[in-house]
Amino acid sequence: MSDQNVCRRKPMRASLFDYHQDGAYFVTVVIHHRDHLLGRVKDGAMDLSDAGTMVDHFWRELQNKFPGVLLDEYVIMPNHFHGILHVRPTSMLEASPHSLGDIMRWFKSQTTNAYIRGVKQSGWPRFDEQFWQPQYWDHIVRNDADLDRIREYVLSNPVSWEDDPDNADSDGAW
Repeated sequence: MSDQNVCRRKPMRASLFDYHQDGAYFVTVVIHHRDHLLGRVKDGAMDLSDAGTMVDHFWRELQNKFPGVLLDEYVIMPNHFHGILHVRPTSMLEASPHSLGDIMRWFKSQTTNAYIRGVKQSGWPRFDEQFWQPQYWDHIVRNDADLDRIREYVLSNPVSWEDDPDNADSDGAW
């Protein structure tokens, strides 16, 4: 097979950027096949399933697992998650010992393993192949105006769900 026939994913990270740097990051993680496993939107607000509550727990746990990580606004949607986190160096270091990739790998791994336990122990719906899509999307927050715009987007996500193309089966069972 020639190199031109090999399917390549577009790099998701900003090239030449050090994701250990002090800064704020906006991340989006999507359930594989966009299945509605984390809850549903009712009257413009999220009603989390047990799986959604589990995702909430592990997102909040990031601050304990990774010193220097501060959480900002976030929202769990039926089939995806948006969150803003700030990575700060610990002690006198110029950069965090953990990159955004390290943090997101831990989050996705912990939530996947917990979801598998939920399937086995509590009858949660099975997922096909994997829990999350392989990648996550990130945006490096550039300034306060950017941060304010992203916060507004995150907070308005449940209200906007009615117009979201992934809303087709928002009455799905969980």
